[in-house]
Amino acid sequence: MHFGAHKISPIGKASSNRITEAAGFSLRLLTALLLMRLAWRRFMGRNRTEHSYETQLYGRLLQKQEEERLCIAREIHDNYNQRLATVAISLEELSDSLSDSCTDAKEKLHELFNRISELGADMHILSHTLHSSTLENLGLAPGIRAFCAEFTEQQNLQVDFFQDDVPAVTSQDQALCLFRVVQEALKNVKKHSDADRAEVRLERSGGELHLQVVDRGKGFDLKAHAPGRGIGIRSMQERLHLFGGELEVHSKPRVGTRIDAWLPIQSAPNEVTLYRLKPMPSM
Repeated sequence: MHFGAHKISPIGKASSNRITEAAGFSLRLLTALLLMRLAWRRFMGRNRTEHSYETQLYGRLLQKQEEERLCIAREIHDNYNQRLATVAISLEELSDSLSDSCTDAKEKLHELFNRISELGADMHILSHTLHSSTLENLGLAPGIRAFCAEFTEQQNLQVDFFQDDVPAVTSQDQALCLFRVVQEALKNVKKHSDADRAEVRLERSGGELHLQVVDRGKGFDLKAHAPGRGIGIRSMQERLHLFGGELEVHSKPRVGTRIDAWLPIQSAPNEVTLYRLKPMPSM
C-alpha cells in the first residue's frame, strides 16, 4: 500500500506560523528594544556619534539574527526533515508488510503517514521562511517572486508580483534587505488590512531600486499609528537606513496602504556583509 501526497491543512499552516514566530524570539526582543531606543534618540535629538553607534549595533543584531535563521533553517532541512522522511518510509513499509485483512491497522498507519507528511511540509515552509534558498541561488527578483507565490498559497491572500528592469546581480545584503521588507510588509497586510489581494512591485529607478507593496484594505490613520504596526514599520526603516535607503508609508482609512522603499544600487555585488560594528566612542 502506497500513501499518496497529503495536502497541508489550515491547522498545519497555523502551526508552522507559530513555530516561525517562536524562532529567535530573544534576538527579536532585543532588536525591538533597540529600535525603540533609536526612535527615542531621534525624537530627543541626541548627538550623532551616539546615534551612529546604536545604528551600527542594530546592524550587528540584524547580522546575528540572519546567522541564527540560517543555522535553524539548515538544521531543519538537513536533520529534522531527513528524520521525518525516514519515519514516513518506515510507516509505508510497515503498512505493506501487513495482510489485507488488517484494515484498521492500515488505516491508522495511513493517518500517521499523513500527519508526518503534514509536519514535514510545515518544516519545509519554516525552513524557507527563515532562509530563502531561491533568493540565495537565483537572486532578488526570483526570490521575491517565489516568496509572493508561497505567501499566496499559504496565507489565502493573493499576492501579484511585477518587476521592471531589475538588475540581474545585486549584492547579497541588498537583496536580503529588500526581501525582509517584503516579508514584513506582507505580514502586516495579512494581519491588519483585511484585504484579499496585494501587489508587490520591484523596479530600477535611476540609480536606485524601488520596491512598492500595495493593498486596498481598511488602511489606518498614520498619525494614530494602528496598534502593532509601529515596530514593524520602524524595523523596515532602520534596515533600509543601514544601506542608505528610505521608506515611505502612505495609508488612508477604508482606502488601503502603500509602502515605498528606495535603496541605492550597490556597485559591489559580492559584498558579504555591511553590518560592521566600530568601537564605541568614549562618553
